[in-house]
Amino acid sequence: MRNPRVPRAVATHLTAFALGLVVAGGTIAYGLPGQRANEQRFGALDSFAQSLSLIASSHVDIVSERKLLYGAITGMVGELDPHSAFYTPNQYTRLRQDTEGEFGGVGLSLGEGRGDAPYPTVESVVPGSPASRAGLLPGDGIVAVDGVQTSQKNTEPESESRVAPVAWHTRLRGATGTRVEIEVVRATWDAPRSMTLVRERIAVPSVSTTRFGDVAHIAIRRFREATSRDLYKAVSKELKTPNTRLILDLRGNPGGLLDKGIEVADHFLDKGVIVSVVSRGGRDVEVARAHKQRSFTKVPMVVLVDQNTASASEIVAAALQDAGRAKVIGVPTYGKGSVQSFLDLKDGSGLKLTTSRYLTPKGTTLEGVGIQPDITVEAFEAMVVRPSGAAPKGSGKPTQTQPFASLNRAQKTKLGDDPQLLKSFQELTD
Repeated sequence: MRNPRVPRAVATHLTAFALGLVVAGGTIAYGLPGQRANEQRFGALDSFAQSLSLIASSHVDIVSERKLLYGAITGMVGELDPHSAFYTPNQYTRLRQDTEGEFGGVGLSLGEGRGDAPYPTVESVVPGSPASRAGLLPGDGIVAVDGVQTSQKNTEPESESRVAPVAWHTRLRGATGTRVEIEVVRATWDAPRSMTLVRERIAVPSVSTTRFGDVAHIAIRRFREATSRDLYKAVSKELKTPNTRLILDLRGNPGGLLDKGIEVADHFLDKGVIVSVVSRGGRDVEVARAHKQRSFTKVPMVVLVDQNTASASEIVAAALQDAGRAKVIGVPTYGKGSVQSFLDLKDGSGLKLTTSRYLTPKGTTLEGVGIQPDITVEAFEAMVVRPSGAAPKGSGKPTQTQPFASLNRAQKTKLGDDPQLLKSFQELTD
């Protein structure tokens, strides 16, 4: 087999790539002495260069060099741990925007087309956003953006899918004040409708509040830059009503910014350890402790979790559970005991890299284990078929308490449809 030379453009990139790895030093050949370490390092780089050259010159399809190099980085990061990842520029921009909670856009979240629909559909609409004011609803289909049919194959270099919500998210976002035209379909419409929306600064709420009599249900869906501040405002407002109790709902919360999770836990504690963070090799241990200032330590509360409660949200739940501040209700959590940092790369791409691990106040790790609730309640109750006329065991007792009876029909329905939320309400009102 012929041994093709590495093309000049490829060689240039490989030189920079190799120099970067050499500067990184022992990361690749950690622990190997002197010359042997260098031989192994450069031997691996030579194999990489040969492979890239052979693919560029011999593969049946012409593949972009950028795509190959991004694939190589993805594979390298994939060898580290399940939580580290590489993101292309478009993916990384969206990731940072979602974490920061603000961006220029129209207030739409898109998902894969439902059923056989060859276009993305609206998953959620931010209240008060341009999309909300235009009357868009979850389930609407977006069939075109600025005249480009969304059913066509996506042109983003990192994606091959026909329906690519990520790509259309990118098209919908942009500088505030600019216009974007979308074509929308809805099951009850006879034909698609065109809408022109003006992009504006969109603040994605991470804290929402619902009231059930004396119980305030406060849900945090992700820890973003504004989460701690928004939570403080929400709790302060709810506590203006006498005899208020709190349900802190962390179900479906994948985490987010670690420092904001620590701040949220600090709002409900006035002393003790919140979390211990152990860095590379266990050399450094940073301990985050609670403070007395601005703490809601007197309000009765419970914490609601599920199998998708992870990372920073597990830190909050574990801190409150270990301190005896609140009972945890639901099902065992995800079990993510590590901390990731965002590292920017020069071309706009980025790394999410595991940089430390954390321990609960009692010194335990949650990695692969999660938090065991004090009261286990499944998300759905099994339906039991009984003989005609037979009353269910305990019928009427759990829900016909005075606090429950005082709720309106919509509130009763919401609690009745959510066994975990209902149990949390009962725990605070019985």
